[in-house]
Amino acid sequence: ADMTVWKVALNGQEPAKGKADALVTLVWFTDFQCPFCSRVQPTIEQLEKDYGDKLRIVFKNLPLDFHKNAMGAAEAALCAHQQGKFWEMEKHLYENQQQLEPGQLPDQAKAVGVDAAKWQKCMDSHQTKDAIAKDMATAEKIKATGTPAFFINGRKLSGARPVEDFKKMIDQELAKADAGQVPVITGENLDNAEELVFSDPHIKATPKRDSAGQIDPNKFVVSIAADCPEGLYEARVVTRLGISSSRVFSVGTLPEVTRTASNTTLATAME
Repeated sequence: ADMTVWKVALNGQEPAKGKADALVTLVWFTDFQCPFCSRVQPTIEQLEKDYGDKLRIVFKNLPLDFHKNAMGAAEAALCAHQQGKFWEMEKHLYENQQQLEPGQLPDQAKAVGVDAAKWQKCMDSHQTKDAIAKDMATAEKIKATGTPAFFINGRKLSGARPVEDFKKMIDQELAKADAGQVPVITGENLDNAEELVFSDPHIKATPKRDSAGQIDPNKFVVSIAADCPEGLYEARVVTRLGISSSRVFSVGTLPEVTRTASNTTLATAME
């Protein structure tokens, strides 16, 4: 299985189901005109039922260029979101995927009970296009080029997969959380360090210890504040011989970036 973990930027404005502190977050990039996306929609509903509070589902739009009605449908759904009707609209659009022409969208919105005048005003102003553009830019950064694309705690799963494929990955992430796994900096370039001190207060690192309580050289448990910006950070490395040197670490920019239930990210030693 691909263990690469991508950092999927969330802005907090996306349609979402589930608790913000759920152990597993599933981010879904989708296109309302994509037949594979509509096929997998019931699977997502099943996962929601099966995992309850352990799973958070976040929706992101990725309308593809060759689907001429996808952008309009994405706008329609987000305009419904402004009235608290996103998930009703999302399901209705997938169930009526052959009726996504611009002239058909008002009837789709009325069918889920939105205030038609407010919804139409939102559509006419195209005020949701900026949010859609941001979702598309995020998708490009993490190489999500087709739909549907899923990121489960940052691990990528593509296509209309069977529910078992999703459950396997979700269960793996839950097992990590249950085992108390935490982000760890590791790397031979740490020169058997026993101390790692970051100058930035957002980041703290403590030595990782083995089952006998002994320090495991080159490995550090990392705590990074949720509001820590991505970028490069300098730290002082102190070896068991008392030799001090500097290293530069990247936060949020390498494939090993991960996320824990406490919304921290992993800093990875750069060679």
